Amino acid sequence: MRAVFSLGLSGTLLILASCGMLGDTGSSEIKLEEFTVTTAFETPAMGPTDRVAAVREGRVLKLGDEKPATFISDTNLLSGPGYLYQGEYSIWLQRGLKDKWSVIYSRDLESTEYTEDYDSSILPLKHTQDESLNEDLSIYLTTQDDRALMLISWGEHRFSTEFTVPPAKE
Repeated sequence: MRAVFSLGLSGTLLILASCGMLGDTGSSEIKLEEFTVTTAFETPAMGPTDRVAAVREGRVLKLGDEKPATFISDTNLLSGPGYLYQGEYSIWLQRGLKDKWSVIYSRDLESTEYTEDYDSSILPLKHTQDESLNEDLSIYLTTQDDRALMLISWGEHRFSTEFTVPPAKE
């Protein structure tokens, strides 16, 4: 089954392009300027335990079921104070001090267990909670103006981060 989702953000209609839902997997792909950014993930259910809330400070949570979610970009990206080089990464949630959250971009695409040896970037996430539960993990990409948004939802937890293409050097 292939679905296209839309949602309003600041009065602007945004289209979540190519959100493929195939059984227990999900994916999202967008164009940012002329470049492509993609995520793919297995969709585990939250179950009776809030896996996100159970993560202790400094610990990491796999986004996915058997394998971690992947993030692919064919260009370098800026995200807040950090930089992400073009390439393919597995992505992991990390809980920091005082309930600050980050997403870890790892070059290790095969491992089902996190190891910091392959970390490429660790970039901040905005975290909120919503009373409406999203039982299955979802990771969506969307665009607004000249930036991309990655939205992660699992249980009552909502995470987001923005990306832009760095300005061309003259």
